[in-house]
Amino acid sequence: MKEALRKALRLVAAAGFLLIASSPARASSHMDAPLIILDDAANTTDVYAFVAQRHGQKYLTTALAVYPHEEPGVGPNKYNFDDDVLYQIHVATGPDVAAGQATFSYQFRFTTSFRNRNTILQSYLGVVNDVGDAAQNLIQTYSVAKVDHRTGTWTSLGEGVVPPNNQGHATPKYNRDDDGEKPARDGVATTHLPASVTTGSTLTSRPYSIC
Repeated sequence: MKEALRKALRLVAAAGFLLIASSPARASSHMDAPLIILDDAANTTDVYAFVAQRHGQKYLTTALAVYPHEEPGVGPNKYNFDDDVLYQIHVATGPDVAAGQATFSYQFRFTTSFRNRNTILQSYLGVVNDVGDAAQNLIQTYSVAKVDHRTGTWTSLGEGVVPPNNQGHATPKYNRDDDGEKPARDGVATTHLPASVTTGSTLTSRPYSIC
């Protein structure tokens, strides 16, 4: 009787193992794909989306993080967006949500230039008091476009200058009391200083389509 019971338990255990082994994996992997780890500037980490309402108008705010496992205030070098990468955020609405396809795509392209290449001060020539001022040596400009996949239309939404990273004494107005030794100010209210905006964290040349 005991031997029969042991055989039955072994059969149940074996059947349970086969069931587990044949079941599809449910956990997500946080490992990067093999090729993208070779290109940090095109390696996105997370996409965030927030729905809010202002003046009775509902809107969606999205953020795309680039350069995994990097801390932005690394001076004197900084992590930059790549001129050869097309950064995109895809948004689905209506029936496209169930279909798993984009209704709109927002495309971000970047162009990098230097005010002075004859210096070891790659990012800053002095204290930066505003975005793009004379002390910001490395300048990245960007353009934003919207693609409507329902009609195939492409619309330019604007352009601007990427704010510098918060790097203490070089960008004191990012920090409390305009002191580069103090912690960063809370929140972001404007694209101009003071603010707490960092790149490397948020945006067809190389064949990357990032979502």
